[in-house]
Amino acid sequence: MATPQAPQRPPTEVSSGIQSDEETSEKCEISGDTCPIDKRTQCNCSLLHCSIELKPETEYRFRLYAENCEPEGLSKPAVRKLTTTAGIPFFADKPLLRSDVENDKPDKTFPIIIDPRTFRHDNGRIRKYEIHVRKDCIKPEEGKPTSLPVFFSQDIPDHKIAFVIGENRPPCTNISCNFELTPVTKYCFFVRIYTSRSSKDSAFERFETKESPLTTLALVTLALVSVLVVAVVVVLILVAYSRFFSFMKRSISIDLPLVVALPTDVDVERRILVHDLPTCVPKLLSQNKMDLKQEFSLLQAACPIKPCRYASAPANSPKNRYINILPFDETRVRMKEYRYIPFSDYINASYIHGYDKKRQFIACQGPTELYIDDFWRMVWEKNVHVIAMVTQCVEKNKNKCCKYWPDRKEPSELHLKLSRLKVQTMYESAPHPAGYITRRFKLSKGKKSRIILHFHYVSWPDMGCPQSTDDLIQFALAVKNAVPQESSHTVVHCSAGVGRTGTLIGLSNLIDEMEVKESVDVFHAVYRMRLHRCNMVQTMDQYAFLYQCVLHYYLKMTGQSEAKSIEEKENQPVRGNGPDVILSTPSPIDLCKTQNSSSSEIWNNGILSSPSQSFEWTDEEYIDYSDFEANEMSLIKHSNDT
Repeated sequence: MATPQAPQRPPTEVSSGIQSDEETSEKCEISGDTCPIDKRTQCNCSLLHCSIELKPETEYRFRLYAENCEPEGLSKPAVRKLTTTAGIPFFADKPLLRSDVENDKPDKTFPIIIDPRTFRHDNGRIRKYEIHVRKDCIKPEEGKPTSLPVFFSQDIPDHKIAFVIGENRPPCTNISCNFELTPVTKYCFFVRIYTSRSSKDSAFERFETKESPLTTLALVTLALVSVLVVAVVVVLILVAYSRFFSFMKRSISIDLPLVVALPTDVDVERRILVHDLPTCVPKLLSQNKMDLKQEFSLLQAACPIKPCRYASAPANSPKNRYINILPFDETRVRMKEYRYIPFSDYINASYIHGYDKKRQFIACQGPTELYIDDFWRMVWEKNVHVIAMVTQCVEKNKNKCCKYWPDRKEPSELHLKLSRLKVQTMYESAPHPAGYITRRFKLSKGKKSRIILHFHYVSWPDMGCPQSTDDLIQFALAVKNAVPQESSHTVVHCSAGVGRTGTLIGLSNLIDEMEVKESVDVFHAVYRMRLHRCNMVQTMDQYAFLYQCVLHYYLKMTGQSEAKSIEEKENQPVRGNGPDVILSTPSPIDLCKTQNSSSSEIWNNGILSSPSQSFEWTDEEYIDYSDFEANEMSLIKHSNDT
C-alpha cells in the first residue's frame, strides 16, 4: 500500500512551526529529548518555550503544526489570535522647559515650553497629555485623579509648543482651567501623558511668582492712610476729652470750712444746752413728734443742691449702687487714676468733716462684687486704719453689701489683681454684747503692709433703728478709740452710705461737741454733713434717734438715774423706715442740670450718653419714700431704641 505523501510546508512557516501576520526572526526550540521514531510509540515531548518580542496595540495570529514521523508530513495548523495592549508611557527627556520669552505679568503668569517629541510611543501610542499646576508641591499618586489641569490636548505635534500658565487661555471648562496665579507664591507643575491603558507624570518643575508692582505701593499707601486716620482719631479724642472732661479732671475734693453758717432763711435757734436735754428731747418726741417733723422738713429744704456730674458719667454709672445717691463733685474721694483707664479714679465715697477735724471720715456705699478692688485701693491710698460697717451683707433677702474680706478659716488671701493688694483676715471676735463684731485684717502690697481694724455693727435691723441707744453709743466710742494717731481717715459705710452711715458719723461728732461745749445742735450737725454728701441721716426716725442718743449719753455721763425712765416715758424709736432707702431725693442728673446749664449741653453734644439711655435700674437701686413711710417705688430706666 502506497504511503500517503505528507503535505508541503507553507512558505511562511518558521522553524518552530509558529506563524504570525507580523514577520519575526525569533526561533522556538524544543527542550528535552527528541521523540523516538516508532510508529507504535506516542510522541512524549517536553513543553515548548518560545520568546518573541511583540509590538503594543498589535494583532497577532499564531499557527501551530505537528510534524509526523511516519508518514512524514505536517498536520493541519492550530490557529490562535492575540492582540497586545498599551503599556506605561515614558519620557525620553525633560518635556517641560522654562521659556526665555519676556513675561509682562510675572506676578500672575509663568511661560513654559512643552516638547512633545520627548513623549515615547514605544509602549503604545500617546493619546493625550495634560499640564498640572499645584501649590502644595505634593506628588500625586501615579494614575490618581488630580485637580483640573491648566492645559489639555489630544493633539501630539512633533515640535515644541509655547504655553503661558495663568493666562486664563483657553477659558475654563470642565476639562481644564488655566487659573490666574497669586503673586509671591510658590508653584510646582508637571506634564502627564496617557496611553490607552495607563499614564505617566513627569518630574516636578518649580517656580515662584513675583511681587505685584502695585502691592508695595498699595501697602505703603494703606499704612500712611491708617496712620493718618489713627492720628486724626487720637486728636479728636484728646480735643473732646480736654473740652468736655476737663471740669471732671479738675473736680478735686475741696476743703469746706469746719464752721458753716446756716442759710439766712433758717433763723430758728436749735442749739440746746446740755442740762436742758432731759426736758427738750422728750418735748420734741411728744405729740406724735410734730415739732421734730417740722424741724426735719426744714432741714431737708435748707440743704443745698450741688453738682455731681462726674459720678453721673456713663463710665461711672455702673459703679453706683443707687442711681440717686451720688457724691458731690467738690467732696468726692478721688483716687489715683490708672494709666489708660479713664475714670478709674472714681468711687462712690465722700469726705465728711469731723467736729474739729477736716475730712475725718469717708462715707461710702457698700462695695459691690465688681468693685471690691476699688474699695480696698481707697483704703490703701487714703491711709485708712479703721473701717466701720453698719449693715449686713444681706437684709430681707436683698443684697446690701458684698462680703469684701476673706473668712478667717480660709487658708488663702484675697488677691486683688488690678491694685495688686492682698487682704488676709488675722482675727475675728465673738459678737460683742453691744451687737458688733471686730475683725483685724492685714492689707499688704509688695513688702508694705498695714493692719486694718474692722468694726461690724450687726444688730441694726433693716428698715429700722437699733434696739438700744446705749449699744450704738458703745459702738461709736469703740470705733473712735480704735483710730490710731497716724490714720488719715475713718471709713464708714452701710449700703447707700448715707442713712446709717450719717447717723453714726453724726453721733460721733455730737459726742465730741458735747465734750467741748455745754450745748449741742443736732440740726446743725446733720446740716453740715449734708453739705458733703446728700441725705446724710436720711429719715426722720434716724434724726429722732440721734436726739435720743445725745440725751442718753448726757444722762450716762452725768450719772443721772432718770435716763431709763425718760426713755420709757416718751415714744420709743420707730422701726419702720429703712436706713438705706432714699428719702424723696431728686435724681442727681436733675440736680446737676438745674445747678449748671452746661451739663445739659454735655449730654446733648453726644460725648456723654445719658445714664438713662444706657442702663436698666431695678427697684433695689432706686427707692423712694412717701410721707415718711417705707413704700418702695421701682424705677426702671429703659434704653431708647435709638
